[in-house]
Amino acid sequence: MIGVEPMSNACSKCARNIPHDIELCPKNVDCSSKAMEAIGSSRICQNLFRDYNAYIYEYVGDDDASTKKVLRHSWEDQVIAGTLDEVPRYKDGRKQTNNGHLPIEHPIIIWLASKGHRVRQFAKKLFKLAGKKKADCEATSLDAERMKRNLSYAIRCNCACGDVTVLKRAVECVLEHHFNNHSMCGEDWCRVKNLEGNELVEAKLKYRSKDTNEGFYLQVLTLFKEFFVLLDEMLHQWDTNIVEGLNKFFTKFLHKDRTYAMTIENKVRIYLAVAIDSVGYTDVYERIAEKTGFSHCEVQKELNLQLDQEKSYRRTYRKKESTKIRRMRKFYQKLSDGKKKLAEANRKGNAYSSGMSGPFKEDQVGIEQESEIEAAPTINKKQKRTKKDRQMMQCGHCGRIGHSRPTSFDCLKNPKNMLLVQAEDAKQAREKGTSSRHCVTLSCLCTHFAVLSTVLST
Repeated sequence: MIGVEPMSNACSKCARNIPHDIELCPKNVDCSSKAMEAIGSSRICQNLFRDYNAYIYEYVGDDDASTKKVLRHSWEDQVIAGTLDEVPRYKDGRKQTNNGHLPIEHPIIIWLASKGHRVRQFAKKLFKLAGKKKADCEATSLDAERMKRNLSYAIRCNCACGDVTVLKRAVECVLEHHFNNHSMCGEDWCRVKNLEGNELVEAKLKYRSKDTNEGFYLQVLTLFKEFFVLLDEMLHQWDTNIVEGLNKFFTKFLHKDRTYAMTIENKVRIYLAVAIDSVGYTDVYERIAEKTGFSHCEVQKELNLQLDQEKSYRRTYRKKESTKIRRMRKFYQKLSDGKKKLAEANRKGNAYSSGMSGPFKEDQVGIEQESEIEAAPTINKKQKRTKKDRQMMQCGHCGRIGHSRPTSFDCLKNPKNMLLVQAEDAKQAREKGTSSRHCVTLSCLCTHFAVLSTVLST
């Protein structure tokens, strides 16, 4: 670690107007939490250049913050230096916002994209396609997961070649391979490349087709064209894994369920984590004991030594090729088993989704498509029911079998039938008198339905 910038926009003593030492005040920025990453990166670069005469040559980062806009020279400084004639303008004629914080003496920073973050952002769009209705898109989550895996592999194998054309061809191969076009595939990794005739049939390999899945192909092709725009930013061999691992290591000292940013404790815990990551538990706590004058007991020394050994072993073990392969196989096996369990649960009606039983239930298309792979087809409301299905239906209004709505002529609750019955009942009552009304009504009902059945059969 060459730079760290703990940031906070709040202070517990400043909020209560309690006098305190300004050097111990945790509040060092007045901005939102989302803007801290860009401002912190700018401060680290400026401090390195000012205090150590060191500068950042290449910056590898994700696309989640405005760091790329901040780590550049301001438009005004470039105009004064003569590198620009005037401040760039937007399409509507307005001058572009001056976001650059980098000193004009600092060399231009080359921006490189994090390959892992780029692939995940691309995969999000694939999974979004998989979540649509089947009538709008034929993609499933298995398609998205398979293309994500293949794309990551293609970029890792070709990112250090230095030629954007080679990398673009490798990325195109991912799309064509998924849709059963293996002319661009390599023989060392494609299972279909060397198969012919009966061998290809016996392999039972499942691929999409450009002909039968043309709509799906065109949708994915549009996403790949967007991915090609800044493909040259991934022509490098670096990644952000160490930074991501360190951010996870911070949570050991800065727990997610507690707030430390309003006191100096936030900075202390961050510095402690950075020191341990740099030189280890044993060296850090020995130096702390020496500076503070506290004794460092043998039990604590033994514990720190064990922690250092465990950390070193885990770091070495995870870098092994066999470990990586076993970890990925376990991951995809777990993913496959999970999809089968989800399909079985959906088949039994044990699904889960946000607000699915409430008045504002969300669209359940994603769940239906997950279960579509394994589950048996069910009758859709829009599908035409067969004669057998209609015969087995039971009306919820009158309880009779053979229909499901009160609009049916067979339903006792049909308004037309009820009006006919009432008219016939009134007629019989006038003829025979009101004393036998109840018996006459039953007789009329039987007569009416006998006549109605004859008419329908005719």
